[in-house]
Amino acid sequence: FCTLMPLITLPTFICFALCRFIYTYLFVYSESVKPDMGGIFWTSQLQHIQLGLILYICLMTGVLLQRASTTTPGVLACCSAIYLYYSYRRFRHDLAWETLPFDLLQAYDSDAGTSRRIHRRLNYKQPELPEDKEPIATKDAKKDAKATKR
Repeated sequence: FCTLMPLITLPTFICFALCRFIYTYLFVYSESVKPDMGGIFWTSQLQHIQLGLILYICLMTGVLLQRASTTTPGVLACCSAIYLYYSYRRFRHDLAWETLPFDLLQAYDSDAGTSRRIHRRLNYKQPELPEDKEPIATKDAKKDAKATKR
């Protein structure tokens, strides 16, 4: 809303500075680590931005219709809602973010040998776990050897 009242940027800056300080503390010290669910949250945030743009278009259309000497600026601002409608419709219906299209899935399957990343180590072991003295396969082999001797 700084296009209507530029002085609102000062309280907004203070609010965002306080939020940065508070949320930094929350992220680092108070919140526990949670699994990443970025997909659905990311798309819902993009939808909220588009809905906010609808409100902004309505606000600016009303302001331009009221303050301008002719209706031309308000009508031009209202025409941007047409583009936003098609963009929102395309985002909601045409964008496949939950599943891959079958053609892309086939392409990934055909390039399976070339597109995989190279592993730098053979396995992962959590640092908190104690070290094994000998591998499990060796322990099992010794047990099997003892069982066959009996």
